[in-house]
Order: sequence, then C-alpha cells, then structure tokens
Amino acid sequence: MTTPTMLVLARLQAAGHDPKQTRKGWSCRCPAHEDRNASLSIGTGDDGRVLLTCHAGCPFDSIVAALGIDPRDTFAEPGPVGRRQPAATKTATTFSTWEQAVSSIAGRRGPPARVWHYHDVAGEVVGVVARWARPGGGKDVRPVARQADGAWAAAGMVTPRPVYGLPAVLQAAGMVYVTEGEKAADAVRSLDLTCTTSAHGAQAASGTDWSPLAGRDVVVLPDRDDPGERYAADVVRLATAAGAASVRVVRLVDAWPAMPAGGDAFDWIEAHDATEPADLRATIERLVADVEPAPIEAAAVAVAVAAADSPADLLEWEPFPVALLPDPVGTFVAETAAGLGCDATFIALPMLAAVAAAVGNRRRIELWPGWQEPAIVWAIAVAESGSMKTPAADAALRFTRERQRAAFTEHRAALAEWEREGQADRRSRSAAPAGDRPRPERFAVDDLTIESVAPILADNPRGVLLDRDELSGWIGGFDQYRSGGQGGAEAARWLTIYNAGPVTVDRKQTGTVYVEAAHVSIAGGIQPGVLARVAGSRHFENGLVPRFIMAAPPRRMMTMPTGGAGFSTAADMASMFDMLFAIAPGPDGGAAVLDLVPDALEVWKEWWQENAAEQFTASGAEAAMIGKARSWAARLALVCHMIRQAGGEPTLDNRIDADSIERGIGLARWAAREWRRVYRGMQLGGIEADDRALRRWIAARGGVATPRDVARGLAQYRGPGQAEAALQRLARSGAAEWSAAPTGGRPADAVRLK
Repeated sequence: MTTPTMLVLARLQAAGHDPKQTRKGWSCRCPAHEDRNASLSIGTGDDGRVLLTCHAGCPFDSIVAALGIDPRDTFAEPGPVGRRQPAATKTATTFSTWEQAVSSIAGRRGPPARVWHYHDVAGEVVGVVARWARPGGGKDVRPVARQADGAWAAAGMVTPRPVYGLPAVLQAAGMVYVTEGEKAADAVRSLDLTCTTSAHGAQAASGTDWSPLAGRDVVVLPDRDDPGERYAADVVRLATAAGAASVRVVRLVDAWPAMPAGGDAFDWIEAHDATEPADLRATIERLVADVEPAPIEAAAVAVAVAAADSPADLLEWEPFPVALLPDPVGTFVAETAAGLGCDATFIALPMLAAVAAAVGNRRRIELWPGWQEPAIVWAIAVAESGSMKTPAADAALRFTRERQRAAFTEHRAALAEWEREGQADRRSRSAAPAGDRPRPERFAVDDLTIESVAPILADNPRGVLLDRDELSGWIGGFDQYRSGGQGGAEAARWLTIYNAGPVTVDRKQTGTVYVEAAHVSIAGGIQPGVLARVAGSRHFENGLVPRFIMAAPPRRMMTMPTGGAGFSTAADMASMFDMLFAIAPGPDGGAAVLDLVPDALEVWKEWWQENAAEQFTASGAEAAMIGKARSWAARLALVCHMIRQAGGEPTLDNRIDADSIERGIGLARWAAREWRRVYRGMQLGGIEADDRALRRWIAARGGVATPRDVARGLAQYRGPGQAEAALQRLARSGAAEWSAAPTGGRPADAVRLK
C-alpha cells in the first residue's frame, strides 16, 4: 500500500525535485516557490500522516496543491473530516489580487524590482513571479498563484505550469527560443523573436507543460554555467518528449567570447546595446544555422561535453566590498590601496585578522543560546611574488607590530632591572627572591608550533596574531617533531584553536601547560603553486584550508606608489587599535558575550537558511567551506561591531545590531564566492596539466587522434564520453581542430594539433 509519505516522495521525484534522505526524513526543493535550495523537509507523523515543512514559509496546502495532491490523501487512513487537517497545519492565506499577495511576502524588502506574469491558454493571469534585489548582492524570487476559487496565495503554480508568455508562443510562427529565466526571455523577445521559459528556476523545468512546443523548432539559449547546461539538457529532453520538430542548443559565448561565467542572453544583449536589434537577431540566427538539430540522445551527449569544457565552473573576480568595512578601517583600506597601487584585498584581509586579534578573548558573539563564535579570523592572500601583497600587509599590520615592538622594548628594560635586582640580592645574600623572570607581553608571533604557542597563550589569555608573510612554512611545518610528517595531529589541534578551544601540552622539561581558550588569528600570504603543493588535498579534506578566508586578486601591472593612508586616517586607526587593545575582559575574566537585537536575529535567520541550503547542494571541500562561512559571517559581524564601537559610532555595548550583522554577512558572501573561485582555479590547473600531457601524447602519434584512439591509449579517458570531452577542450582552447580521421570516416572524427 502506498503511504502518504511515499505518495509525496513519488510526486516530488516525478517533478524533478529529487528528495534526499536525511536523519529525520527527506529534504528537497519546495515545489510551491522558486526554490534553488533544499528548503522543504518531509517526514512521517506518529499517526502516519505526511509532515511537510517549507523553511521559506510556504503553507502546507500550497505545497500539496503544487504537487497535485488532495489534502485528504496526506493521511494514513480515512476518517471524519475533522481529523483530516493536522492541528499544526496553517491554512494558506488568500487575497483578492496578485498585488496583495505579493505585498504580503514583501516584508521589509518593499515593492519588488520586477514582476513577471504567467497566463493560461485563455490569456488569464494564473501566476506571478516577483523579484527583489538583495542589498549585499544576489536576489530573492518568490511566486504567487491564482487558486481554484480565483483567490491569490503566496505559493507556486500547480503543476503542470504554463510556459512563460504562453499566448504569444501559441500565436507565433517560426522558431521558439527558450532561456533560463524571465529576464533573459524578455531580452530575447525585445529582438522580435518568440521566447519562453519555465517558472521556478533552472531545476524545475519538469514541472512545466511543454506541449505548446509540439511541432515547433526549438532553440535553447543556456546560461554560461553548469546549472545552465543542466537546464538546457532538461529542456532538450522535455521538448523532444513533447513532440518538438527539432531542438538545438546554441551558446551565445560563441558570439561573445568575453561572456562572463553565469552570463545569459540578457547580459549578451545589454553588452551590445549599441548594436541594432536586427543585427543582434541576425547574429543569433547565424548561430542557429551553424548548429545541427540532434535527437535526444545526441543532444544529451553534447550538453555533457559542453559542461565538461569548464569542469571547474570558474567564477569571475569580484573586487573586495570595501564599502562594507566601517570607518576608519574602510577609509584606511581605500586610501592605502590607492597610495600603494595594489588591490584593496591585500590590505583588507590582514586588517580583519589584526582587528580580530586585538579584540581577542574579550568579546564573543552569540547567535542564539548555545551558539557562540569567538573573534578569530584566519585570512590568506594567494598571489605571486611582486603583487604588492607584502607592502600591503605591512601597512595593515603596522599597528599590531608597533605595539609588539613597544612591548619588547619595555620587556628588555624590565629584564635588565630584574637581573640587577638578582645580582644585588646575591651580593647581599638576601633570602628574598628576586621574583619570576619577566616575560614580554605578546600581541603577535611569526613561527610556531603548538608546543611553542601554548606557553605564550597561557601568559597572554587575550590571544595573539600569527603574522607570517609566507604561510607555506607554517603549514608545511606541522608535526616536525613527529614521525611520518603527515601533519594530522598538529593540524587537528589547530582546528581546535580556530574555535578558541582548550589546548594542553605535556613536555618532559617544562611540564604541563593548559590554555582554556586558545585565541590565534592568522594573517599571511602564499603563492598559488605553493598552496597547491603544500596544502594538497590533505588539508582541504581535513578542514584546515576551508577555515581560511582565501582570496587571489588578479595580477596588475605595478605602478609607482604615491604614499599610503592620510595622516588623519592613520591617527584614527591608531586610536581605534588603542581602544580595542584596552577592552576589559568579561566578569569571569574571559570573553563578554554579545547577543543579537531582534532585527539582527531575523537577518541572521534568513542568512542561515540560505547558507544551509547552499551547503546541502555542494560537496567536498566547497561544502566544508560553505559551512565555515556561517562562522565567518558571525565573526566578521563581531569585528565590524567592535570597529564601529571603537571608531566612535553609536552602538549598543552588549548587543549587536542589524547593521553589523548585514556587514558580516556581506563580507562572508564575498569571501565564500572568492574561496570557490580560488579553489576551482586550482582544480583547473590540474586539468590543464592533463591536457598538456594529452597534447604530447597526440603529438607523438603524428598529431592526429580520434576519441577512440584516446580511450584505447590512455586509461584515464576510458569512461563514457571522457575522451571526446578532452578532445573538445583541446579544440575549444585553440590547440587543435576537428578534422577527418586519417583512415577516413565522417568529417570531424578526429582532432589535429595546430
């Protein structure tokens, strides 16, 4: 017998939402709104009913309606009507107009920036998609739909959903173009071409009725990224199944080589706004003429090969968001970068670590009861020599280094006095001891192991900054006193320090050293090749590298430095650091805990859901990093709060407001994206090495090879489609061209090296 939970899971699977099993049930994308993340949780109640929770807020009724399920079928056994609705289920609130429904979900976001309408065959509006721009970048997209009784609700349209612009698709003759998203579809329609799309995102194509494409010639214009290619594959399959006469996949990057990753038809048209629409239309038509329509099997292979062309899904560089840094830090970073002629990232990253170290074990942020984050930031700049990263770090860390130099000077004087007192005591044979040997106050260290850092932290419970221009020695030096040199034990203890955990060191000569809350922030740099060699997959997999805010600004030609930050800005920075270092500990001698005001908590909850869903769809090192981005956001919010407070901006002493939380989240979003960009670039470096080896192998065989040759001759290319994908990369890179094989056969059976 099919249970209610099995019924829902089957409908979700059929709609392309692919539910995944979790500890407590299942999770997947919600069918009631445009969901790019796994917002829906599915479970089974004690009485056998299915439990559905959309963490974006979609009501139970809207979810089952989107799946075409009668609410009565969500219970295990038939019974009185009064028992059919679970007590905890909320009835969907309805409105008389779509405008009212959109307004109900707008909240603090205000009116949407854009709305798009979906029509039925009679031309009546049955669904509306609203889009809001996020202040820190990105977008929020939410649907509203007309219900069976004519009222409107904040929910997705019931499947199967109509294609966008259905009346125009039905009335027009000629080709029908398909894009990913309404914005791109409108752009193509502005060229006097018939264009449509499906509702609710790139992963929901299967929830749309594609039958209007029956008998039509269809052209898919995918976004330039992996989700775009997957969407294209879905549309090819669905349009062919619906009876399309032909389906082509045309990539606009062939007409615009500079098309950015993630770019779409809207971006292409906007980038060529000086070109007449008729000329742009002619360009698309020429691209279409160059692509042969393919059956569904061949089309699926072509899409897979195109996706393999950029397996690392490279991202474009985005500058560091200096505007998110409170003053005086933001002004200092901007002025110093301009004066040195370097990227602001090289100053901002070590500065964030230095500020976190100055706060140290004096303040913590509490997101909700039981979840606290310390003021610890690990930041690493990835750049070649000559990139100005060292002068930039010198400027950012000068305030900490000057304080450390002053502490050493003071210590030398105290040590000399202690030695004089000891000599005097010995001459007078006094029984009174001269006291313990004075130790210097530490604010920064540069070369250490756990054994050496523990005594320093024991004497300096506030914590320290690990200030290392090149971090390769620090990472490579793990476990230098241990056999095997695998770095496992040493790296694991540093993972504990990242969370300000306890550290215990037992040594024969010095005894036991215990640090209750080890605080070490890290600022440093490393060269790209050295990072790949030293860190390797080991320290990506064990979680060490994913804890670093890692950035690799593009190289730029050096310019003559004109100075640094202005005098008044530098003075403000010095004053700020003085105030940070003067922060008193909490009542128990440790960190005082700052919680969130209600508005800040709401902002944090939205970010947490966004981040958790993003992590769910990722894997490997990227998934680990995305999980750490939650910590980044919290810690950077705490850093921003302390900068604002020390800079004289009105803030609450013991609570963190929404402004600081939004700054921290914005910085973490940028950092997570940049981490991905660096990591994928490292992956691509390995692929490029493989391609160079493949070129050498082909050259040794006379410069010509077919996919079959490659699969037979090189074991790593024997998987389905791997040999053809590798040769496609060579052809697209310009290193080879397709031609007929030397033994005859179809044209373009082989590649010939250029």
